[in-house]
Amino acid sequence: FNDLTKYLENQNYSYELSSSLSEKTTAQLEEEDHLLATQVDEYNEQYLEMQAQVSDLSAQINHMETDTTLANLRHEYHSLKNQLNDIAKDWASLSYLQSLVDEHIKQIKDKRLPQVINEAVEILKHLTDGRYTMINYNEDSITVKHVNGQLYDPVELSQSTKELLYVALRISLIKVLRPYYPFPLIVDDAFVHFDKKRTEKMLNYLRSLSEHYQVLYFTCVKDNIVPSKEVITLNKIEEGGKR
Repeated sequence: FNDLTKYLENQNYSYELSSSLSEKTTAQLEEEDHLLATQVDEYNEQYLEMQAQVSDLSAQINHMETDTTLANLRHEYHSLKNQLNDIAKDWASLSYLQSLVDEHIKQIKDKRLPQVINEAVEILKHLTDGRYTMINYNEDSITVKHVNGQLYDPVELSQSTKELLYVALRISLIKVLRPYYPFPLIVDDAFVHFDKKRTEKMLNYLRSLSEHYQVLYFTCVKDNIVPSKEVITLNKIEEGGKR
């Protein structure tokens, strides 16, 4: 999901739909996975270095059976050998943990990503009045299909349609993750490139979501799309407590 979000942001999406749900799980897992991989590499390097030292000491012992430093060498040898065993155990544990994290990330992508895409298709259809009927996503690209059969890369879409695609993907992710993370949906003036018709369509869709989700929509634009009973006006408080 993090890769998907980054890809969309690289396609010049100019706003952020505020929701920590969208990538929190995979972001944390991928960060942990990266840390584990680094630690595994470090332990592997230490293991190889100490293995070389043990081999050198073994060779020295074979040639210094009668030397006065033999006792010290034996002590150093056993000390290094114990350290080597400890590092080997840590390396094995970290490698196992990394494999578990990798598998969990794979399960998330394999199971939840198709659900996210399917849900996003339905949302995009609704928001575009059926003009876009399919979303195709792989590791390298994303395309959308117009009702006339034409496939478009996001960069080829208008800014407002691009943002509708972005919104559809983000909201679909929230819907798929809702059983696990039932957090509110927060939108901060995200539809500045929409015309009146698209804005009305989007706000009415958010209002329909509010039947099952807590939706907070912040905007500095006054309009009559949302009923006044659903609006809270926040006034600026100046120094001295004056509004």
